[in-house]
Amino acid sequence: MTQGESLIAADLEQFRRIGVTPDLLDSARVRRVTDCEARRDYGITFDGDVSGIAFPYLNPTTGFRLTARLRRDNPKMGSNGGLTTRS
Repeated sequence: MTQGESLIAADLEQFRRIGVTPDLLDSARVRRVTDCEARRDYGITFDGDVSGIAFPYLNPTTGFRLTARLRRDNPKMGSNGGLTTRS
């Protein structure tokens, strides 16, 4: 299974609308992660559900992941309507 195969049809459609191809997503190793995978594999420690889409930052020479960014499916909202990462 390639990384892009973990993305669901709705994810692929959103990326298609902005001109991002499945091949590009695959080469960038963008993938959908569960809450458990985000915590275990990417070291995400925010409160609440951290499932979503992981965008790894890769070393251009070695291809190893240096860090990653996560777009959460269910971001935690603060009382002022803004996003928050802690309780």
